[in-house]
Amino acid sequence: ISTALRRGIIVSSAGVFEKVRSIDIVALDKTGTLSTGDMAVTEVVGPKEIIPYAAAVERLSRHPIAKAIAQLDTTMIGKELEIYAGKGAVAKVGNRRVAIGSYALFSVLGWKLPKELAERNSETLSNEDVTSYVGWDGEIRGAIITRDASRPEWERVVNRLRKQCRVVLLTGAEHPSGFEHHVDAVFAGVPPEGKAAVIRQLQKEGSVVMIGDGSNDAPALAAANIGVAFGAPSSLAVDAADVIIPGNSLEYIFEAFDLLFTMRRRIRQNFGWALVYNAIAIPLALSGYLNPLFAAVAMSASSLMVVLNSSRSLKSSDSMAAMAWRPT
Repeated sequence: ISTALRRGIIVSSAGVFEKVRSIDIVALDKTGTLSTGDMAVTEVVGPKEIIPYAAAVERLSRHPIAKAIAQLDTTMIGKELEIYAGKGAVAKVGNRRVAIGSYALFSVLGWKLPKELAERNSETLSNEDVTSYVGWDGEIRGAIITRDASRPEWERVVNRLRKQCRVVLLTGAEHPSGFEHHVDAVFAGVPPEGKAAVIRQLQKEGSVVMIGDGSNDAPALAAANIGVAFGAPSSLAVDAADVIIPGNSLEYIFEAFDLLFTMRRRIRQNFGWALVYNAIAIPLALSGYLNPLFAAVAMSASSLMVVLNSSRSLKSSDSMAAMAWRPT
């Protein structure tokens, strides 16, 4: 645990060293994990009137998209917030009930998307764009487009993971933003409780590691065999995770895996040695063939070997450790 801390990796549950024998599936969140989570508004589609209403609602939310939109205006105040997990939010602004979120939110509300708005978005949006529709009084009035930057190392990390296990994209966002071409399976538009259900379904195929950062990832982090809170995780994600990796480099997950499985291997070595020693020494002692003085010396030597083995440097570059988490 102290070695992990020196490398910037926080192990919040010591039991994680004994949880899994291999990693068969890695489930990755999108926003804040494969991407930076630093959303920026790139375009407003429709009348400028939608901006103060959208910002008033989004100031009540902590979502990265909400933070970006909330900065656009501060003239109006929202209240009576209703969160639709994974879809958006509704709040009262002035005398209007304003909704902002994905098209899934408005499908739930029963509001129709104007044809011209749907056509314009389909023509201009890139894979990295996220559309937040804005409406009130039963009508969608416009949309605000935001964009999130991908982490520079994400493709290298995913490709390296796929050499050793299956990689699944598990996100609450409706659009996988181009990441779907580099993973083995995609579950998009999944609400928080749905993420945990997906993890439990994947566990029928093997051990699952979940990597995420947001409060909506907390149920999945808790349900996974190993939960990894990465980046700038929320307090809920930290509480649910077994391992916390703060920072901006996704490649630290490999160092965390190597440390975890090196430690597991050391523990098994120590148990193995203790088992062999006792399997030989106890029958000899019972039969009277083992001198008590020799037995005392041998017991001390056995304990010393365990301590020395545990104290050896943990090098993630060790070839055995690096291969230890590959499923067989």
